[in-house]
Amino acid sequence: MKLMKMLAVMAIFSVMSTGAEETTAASATAATTTTSTSSIKKLYNKVKESPFSMAYLNDSFSSFNIDGVKTYHYLYAHYGLTSTDKISLVPTFTTDLISRNKVTRERANNTRLHSTQLRYTKSSILNEKDHGVSLYAQVRYYHYSKSNQESGSDGYGRAIISASRSFGKFRLSLTSDNVVYNRNANKASMTHFNMLGVGTSYSLTDSFSVSTATNWYKYNYNNTDSFKEFALLGLYTEYSFGNGLSVGPYFEAEMLTAQDGRDGFTEEWVKNGSVGATLYYSWF
Repeated sequence: MKLMKMLAVMAIFSVMSTGAEETTAASATAATTTTSTSSIKKLYNKVKESPFSMAYLNDSFSSFNIDGVKTYHYLYAHYGLTSTDKISLVPTFTTDLISRNKVTRERANNTRLHSTQLRYTKSSILNEKDHGVSLYAQVRYYHYSKSNQESGSDGYGRAIISASRSFGKFRLSLTSDNVVYNRNANKASMTHFNMLGVGTSYSLTDSFSVSTATNWYKYNYNNTDSFKEFALLGLYTEYSFGNGLSVGPYFEAEMLTAQDGRDGFTEEWVKNGSVGATLYYSWF
């Protein structure tokens, strides 16, 4: 009988010990999880407060006369040198859902690297408080992927200057955009283009705005007198959710064309236009 009592006592202590071990292990796991979450949050806040920032832009569009959708994916990595100077690295990918297989008539999800951009931005060259207008400038270099270099250019350089002024909720802007192609073969017909644009925007609420842009482009070929000109009209909307996420449906179409002469208004410009939407998210 004494032996049975001793065995029973030992069994009780064994169960209690096992339960204690499980409780201790669960507490340790919970503590580790909490510590890991806290460490990740601290790291996130530290990066958020640093000069480094990242964002993603998805731009998907389709034309009325094209069956399918094309998407550009932009991954932004910014680093602020000063309060008005910033450098950025922007790898860009494209997803083509337009091309069909001639036999199966199926669309292949063809996602590939399009180009990689290096940008330098100088903001607040002028400001409205001291100068009456805001002015900023940006220079970019786009380096094409191997597949895009087959068109005859390794990439292109770009210089943008934009001036703007606010009138309450209304904003007016004037932008100059100039591009020079880095050609790698004589077959590359396009050498450079210039754009001059006028934009307007109106903030209906703190989260929702509408804007327009009328841009005049002139493309030059082989450094000759041969050129193409056209005016692009854009109508845009943007809604911001306040957490770094914003969406913006838009419509764009060529209004006027001119090629080695003045051709006038584009016929059926609405049908030849395109509709799309952007999705932008800033992580930090």
